[in-house]
Amino acid sequence: TGHNYLYCHLNCIGKVQSSDCPTCAQAPETTFHYLLQCPAHRGARAQLRFCRSGIGDVTEKMMLRGLLDNEKSLTPLFNFINSTGRFRHIYRNATTDRKGQ
Repeated sequence: TGHNYLYCHLNCIGKVQSSDCPTCAQAPETTFHYLLQCPAHRGARAQLRFCRSGIGDVTEKMMLRGLLDNEKSLTPLFNFINSTGRFRHIYRNATTDRKGQ
């Protein structure tokens, strides 16, 4: 849906003044940029590259869809989110624990 706490969306709804990535300031902070491009998250991104083998040899856009639509990618995805610390002000730790749902 595109609704998230990244600056590109927050800028569209008037919550922040700029859509620029607050970490690198090199591009708008979209989901694609946050997960696959931001140089500040290069080290954390290694966890996501690992699950690429389960998705196959694909383009980055296809990889993004695979990460977000593939249940096997959830643990590496949440590990990436936690290691970037990007949403720590909102969530303490992202988890795949489904208890209480």
